[in-house]
Amino acid sequence: MQIDFDIDRDQTIARIQQVGPIAAAVVLLLFGGLLAFFSGPLPSAITDRIIAVIPSPVTTVPIGLALLLGLVMSVYLRSVHTDHPGGLVDPESPPEEPRTAPVRVGASFEATLTEATNTVRLKDVPYQDTEPYEQLRETAIEKLQLTHTIDREEAIAMLEEGRWTETPIAQAFFAETQAYPPGFQLRRWGEPGAAYQEALRQTTVAIGQIGTERVTETEPDQSEAPMTWRRRLRSALGPTPTAEQVRENV
Repeated sequence: MQIDFDIDRDQTIARIQQVGPIAAAVVLLLFGGLLAFFSGPLPSAITDRIIAVIPSPVTTVPIGLALLLGLVMSVYLRSVHTDHPGGLVDPESPPEEPRTAPVRVGASFEATLTEATNTVRLKDVPYQDTEPYEQLRETAIEKLQLTHTIDREEAIAMLEEGRWTETPIAQAFFAETQAYPPGFQLRRWGEPGAAYQEALRQTTVAIGQIGTERVTETEPDQSEAPMTWRRRLRSALGPTPTAEQVRENV
């Protein structure tokens, strides 16, 4: 940022204009007081008392100059402030705008997601033709390769066969031969944009869980899904007591 040095000169002139008249008035008052003291207009009683305290004029001049300097400095310091019109900072001026607009984190991805959602909603394009689909697919392939120590072809086969997760929507998202659940199919017909974002959300969560859950080695059929749900519920509630344990507790 280029600094205009004329601002300092204008600021100095403004301070001199503020302090100059006050300093001149103080000098005149002090000079008049000294003349009145030594010429005799003051009463003799007051003069005698002052002379008793300051007996010699030699000491009077330095004291007067010190008082004058103190008054001038006090007035100058009081007049110095940063909110006057000539200062470097003007509180009434608008804030300086940056040369380049700040970049918001995630703005590019949000724009891509919005564009893809509108494309699916308005043009009814397949999920496979959108950019977020390609990004999630590559991410899933790389994570499967790292967590399962397999090559790219095997990772792609796991995605296409739905063997990489137990989430039905995430399975159908990458597997063209696997259908979405009936409820999700109705949502795709009624709310295509919202359904697309829901598919992205569930697929993203499933990718984040790769390596933390058991990956099925065979494609799950419709009869295994309820058993998986019941098995998870049973593990959350704990083991079921037997009839003998119930009689003992009673």
